[in-house]
Amino acid sequence: MFERASREKYRFQTSQGMINSEDLWDIPLPTIDTLALQLQRETKEDNTSFIRKVDRSDDLTKRKFEVVKHVIEVRLAAEEEAKQRILNQDKKQKILAIIAAKQTEGMMGMNEDELKALLADL
Repeated sequence: MFERASREKYRFQTSQGMINSEDLWDIPLPTIDTLALQLQRETKEDNTSFIRKVDRSDDLTKRKFEVVKHVIEVRLAAEEEAKQRILNQDKKQKILAIIAAKQTEGMMGMNEDELKALLADL
């Protein structure tokens, strides 16, 4: 998909001007969403006449739409993965803090001789 997009030098019209396939990874998601909606409209059959059908769904537009949809899916998945990674890090920190508190609590129950022995081992 991307090999073809790069070989055929796909360009996309956005409110920020023309962009290439590589730029899709860097522009804000709302801009890509607007682009995807525009391409989706262009791929739909548009009957502007009752006498003859006008088909605006050319293959290039469909391929561009598929590229944009793929970028959106990958970027959303990456965002979700990053959020999950942050949640897991927070949870890990909480668990480590609880473990430290339990170790401290366990040491608080030791008598002076046991504490001196621990200190001597260090």
